[in-house]
Amino acid sequence: MDSWEWMELLREHPEKAAECPCWDEFTPMEWMMILEAHPQFADQCPWEEFDGYCWSTLLRAQPQFADKCSWDELDGAYWWWLLDKQPQFADKCAWEKLSGHDWALVLNFMPEAVKHCRWENLSAQDWSELLRMHPEFADKCQCWNDFSDYDWLWLEEWQSQLVDKYRRKANT
Repeated sequence: MDSWEWMELLREHPEKAAECPCWDEFTPMEWMMILEAHPQFADQCPWEEFDGYCWSTLLRAQPQFADKCSWDELDGAYWWWLLDKQPQFADKCAWEKLSGHDWALVLNFMPEAVKHCRWENLSAQDWSELLRMHPEFADKCQCWNDFSDYDWLWLEEWQSQLVDKYRRKANT
């Protein structure tokens, strides 16, 4: 069996751990998948090999490993993915790494992060997505003129009052 097959076996049957010949061969992804299900094997993990994806995915399931995390490895997409499940890590977030799309996602589930937001990073599409759930941010939008017909239609379905107010301004 190769390391991937062993990882799959250990996820289902951790009692086979003593038989595993490939602890030194597991990739960071395999380690992440093992530890998601069985954190008791953490003492053997080469943490320094984890990338942002492995960290964000593991910490979503097992936040107790935060003290091992190399936070610099997480980019914007990994930050929103992690914060969606574990908002207690917001104080560690490198907010400057979030793209406009990342911001639209984060603010939808964590509107209190608004104090960190770089509004200029949001595109018209990001804005139409964000404003569907949070019309209170409409006054921050500087790109009404960039909204496509699709952005307006999408926004109209959820927040018609914004379309009535801002589409008129964008067309003048």
